[in-house]
Amino acid sequence: MRSRLVPSGDAYDFHRSLRLLAHRYLADGEPFSSVLSSAEAITALAERNSAKSGLKALDGWRKANPGAVFRLSTREYESPAAQFRVLFTPDFGISLGSQTTAVHIWNTTVPSLDPRMVYAALSLFPDLYGSSADDFAVLSLKEGTLYRLSEAPDQSLMAQRLVEHIDEVFIQVRNDLGSPDAPSDRRPPAG
Repeated sequence: MRSRLVPSGDAYDFHRSLRLLAHRYLADGEPFSSVLSSAEAITALAERNSAKSGLKALDGWRKANPGAVFRLSTREYESPAAQFRVLFTPDFGISLGSQTTAVHIWNTTVPSLDPRMVYAALSLFPDLYGSSADDFAVLSLKEGTLYRLSEAPDQSLMAQRLVEHIDEVFIQVRNDLGSPDAPSDRRPPAG
């Protein structure tokens, strides 16, 4: 947490290319073969391979889930003590059955997803979207699993306790560092 409070340059987003390509495929309707070919232009080998395997997994998932796709904007959750903010950036929205679902793509191997934490994090956002999405989800491309908030036990109490704890930790670390209150212009990490 100390490193989050020290000013730094923008971090490199290893998965940005995948999200942009996924957007072209899903939201813009570009043919999968064209999007996959575009992944070849990614210069870093590990990033290129990750994007290509993620796109292939996304294509398989999409074929099994053919609902209408739509766009949703990013929303920001601010903690009650205003010590930190978290963004939910849906990579796409999709109609699954009778529900519209805001979906964030996850293509990271480490750390692995903890379903309880995923649901707790997702439970922070429904009020911020109003009627523009019925459900919220994280699609793990590595596992082929869609973690839908509507299919999980209520994790909002755990989310509330985690947020309160993180607020307390930030306050303590700021006090230890002699830092001022939470800067209003500091952006949280994406995703």
